[in-house]
Amino acid sequence: MRSTAPRMSLVPTSQCITDCSLLNQSTCLPATPRPTPAPTYTMGSEGLWEEDGCYNTSLYQRTAGYHTYQEFTTGMSVTMIVVAVLGLLGNTFSIVVLARKEMRNCFNNILIALNICDSLHLVFAIMDAVRNSFGELYPAHLLHVFPYIHYPFYRISLCASIFLIISVAIERYLAVCRPHHYREIQTDSSRCLRYIMPSLLAALLVNSSRFFETETASICLDFTECGPCYEANTWA
Repeated sequence: MRSTAPRMSLVPTSQCITDCSLLNQSTCLPATPRPTPAPTYTMGSEGLWEEDGCYNTSLYQRTAGYHTYQEFTTGMSVTMIVVAVLGLLGNTFSIVVLARKEMRNCFNNILIALNICDSLHLVFAIMDAVRNSFGELYPAHLLHVFPYIHYPFYRISLCASIFLIISVAIERYLAVCRPHHYREIQTDSSRCLRYIMPSLLAALLVNSSRFFETETASICLDFTECGPCYEANTWA
């Protein structure tokens, strides 16, 4: 998986994109994509597979099925964003209630940590939906840190939430099945850290390989011959 971030080059080279038709010369914004050629392949066509056995996505993008797939993923992204926003509102309300002085105890502190991890995961889920379906709205500078923040912590926050749910289950088990022991350990104010810190460390350890699974690829855009759009420093 690769994320791309555009880079401006002042020296024209054969490796740079120099097609001025990519820009709308009146607004200096990316031009509307050209109409996609009529589909000439089907999903079962042998031509969709390259010699080394890899699936040729460029050919798949010329099929009717790809347009259906795009519409479906856009709909799913919008649904995810709406549900995630509602989840963030619910988590924020829960944190405010659980953080009240009279509500502070080990169990509620674990729930607060769980809500925070869930909220982080929802934020990254929204960012991922925007990146996949509405790429023009995804800030370009975030692509530079995508392999180090967005991609790995999207997974780490999910694992942390799962481990914290297990912590909640352990805490409830002690309260129900060992009530006398549970009352004795209630006075330990740092006990919640024995649940939260191992959960966070385990999530980080399990997903440590995520930091090496993606990288940022640069695209050279050379619009020095595109007149006003280059002079306006739109792409600097």
